[in-house]
Amino acid sequence: MGFLENTKEHRQETIDLDYQIDILTRHGSFGTYVLNEYSADLLKELFTVLNELKPYTDGITKEKLYSFWFSSPAPTAEEYFEAWHDEDTTREDMEEEWKDLYPHDTCWYKLDAATHTQRDGEKFYGVFLNNNYILSIGDSNEDENETVDAGMLIQYLIRKTKEVIEMVREGTYNETIESTLPYRYRSGIIDRKTYYSLFPS
Repeated sequence: MGFLENTKEHRQETIDLDYQIDILTRHGSFGTYVLNEYSADLLKELFTVLNELKPYTDGITKEKLYSFWFSSPAPTAEEYFEAWHDEDTTREDMEEEWKDLYPHDTCWYKLDAATHTQRDGEKFYGVFLNNNYILSIGDSNEDENETVDAGMLIQYLIRKTKEVIEMVREGTYNETIESTLPYRYRSGIIDRKTYYSLFPS
């Protein structure tokens, strides 16, 4: 269910996903690009699907927060070269770039999504991928000078969300994450007493 698939098609999806994240991340800026009408409708559909998961709410702002992990296989060096090579880049340079971008066989992505009703009564929707703020509706910091079509990306995220929901229903999502999510992506808090019991020195 999404965590184990490793075909050329899925590896190409990883290349496309990373490209979309880079394009939609407004480096050094707040806010996101304005979505065209089709993409905005799809983003609302994504949140309708997300609503099948139990959101976290703080009880004060009524903001709903959703968060989950999904994985995608890393492309091979040849697949990366085929996707991005140009006449000015050598194969050796491309291979070094590939090694930097894809040091592991599997790429992990954390999707964080938030929605709430703003003071003016309008709904806000925001999506982060690996802490990159990439999609929104109702953000006052949106770049109104450029409208983007993110339809293919949002359709992909809807599909991944449905896969996760199915795993939650089957009771396999938590087990899969616990057994496969690399430790480099895990974070949390440990109290001092437990820390000293583990590392008395």
